[in-house]
Amino acid sequence: MPEPLSTKILYTSQLQQIPNPSIIQQCPNFNWKQIWRNIHNKALTSTEISLWYKVIHNVIPTNERLHHIKMLASPNCNQCGMLDTLEHRVQECRSASIWNATRTELRLLTNVPIQQFSFQIIYRPDFQYKPQNKQNAVVKMLTDVI
Repeated sequence: MPEPLSTKILYTSQLQQIPNPSIIQQCPNFNWKQIWRNIHNKALTSTEISLWYKVIHNVIPTNERLHHIKMLASPNCNQCGMLDTLEHRVQECRSASIWNATRTELRLLTNVPIQQFSFQIIYRPDFQYKPQNKQNAVVKMLTDVI
């Protein structure tokens, strides 16, 4: 005898028909469940969560992006003249040495070798640490970087 229809069955059926967001289709090799869990961390404000969405979807208003959408004449950094990307702002520009300091703090907090903290962790924060307060601290620390 077939199972009677329930709200849960209908919801699950409809949910399966929704395509994955384009970012998941573009970058399928990441643990997206963990990424979404990280950016919805209780330690983050709604403004910080919004900022993470912008980073993950590559819509941070860097000069490169603003130039691409015809809002700026030049894609270059206002500080040093190089191409202005998020990666440049955080780890390359001479006016922003925050990334090396953050990597050192992350190593101390997590006991993970500093080489394992690539800039990719900011674009796709799919890490997980125990206990939860350590996880919260890492997410908050990376939020402060961006």
